[in-house]
Amino acid sequence: MLRAMAEPGPKSKPTAKKAAAKKATTAKKATARKPTARKATTRKATARKATARKPATARKPTTANKATTANKATTAKKATASEKPAATPSARAAALHRQAAYHNWDDGVRRLGQILRDPECDLGTALMIYWMGAPGFDREFVTVKEAPDWRRPVTKLLRDLEARILARDFATAGILFNPRFDRTTVNHHGHDWTAEYGKTEVRRPIPAELLEPSAPDPEWEARGRA
Repeated sequence: MLRAMAEPGPKSKPTAKKAAAKKATTAKKATARKPTARKATTRKATARKATARKPATARKPTTANKATTANKATTAKKATASEKPAATPSARAAALHRQAAYHNWDDGVRRLGQILRDPECDLGTALMIYWMGAPGFDREFVTVKEAPDWRRPVTKLLRDLEARILARDFATAGILFNPRFDRTTVNHHGHDWTAEYGKTEVRRPIPAELLEPSAPDPEWEARGRA
């Protein structure tokens, strides 16, 4: 009798209510493991923002664009060249011209070099210094080294000046100097500097541009350029 009461009886079966609760708990855990659609959408939006932040690749200039840019630069360069030198010299330019006209060449060419390097030096002053330096004498020298020692400083000055005059490398071009009809230095009747040293052997001719006046000369034109 006592033994029979001590033996455990069979386990009772779980009720339907407990099974339903267990099933709901399992489903909830499974749902918690999966990312929600909202989170996935947020990640996609973040990816789109990262893509938008990337800097745009600069477009390489095409051949047409390069040509247009080059044409604009060339046009600007031509415009600048045509604007220089200006027509009206300053009061300082006139003073420099007078100093050059009365310069004593026996004192050397240092002062003339200073005048020519002055930013306000006029083209007419440069042309006057060139012809007063007797470039006709140097036509037999191809290089500066061929000139005699006593002449070499003047020859070098004239060769450097020649290049600057051809390039019109002066601030203004308003002072008249006409090498074929000069009425300002030797006399008022019109001196022809180009006729000097006519018997010199010509191995290096003077450029034709340097035979022309630095500014318009109506009186000379009225005489038929003679």
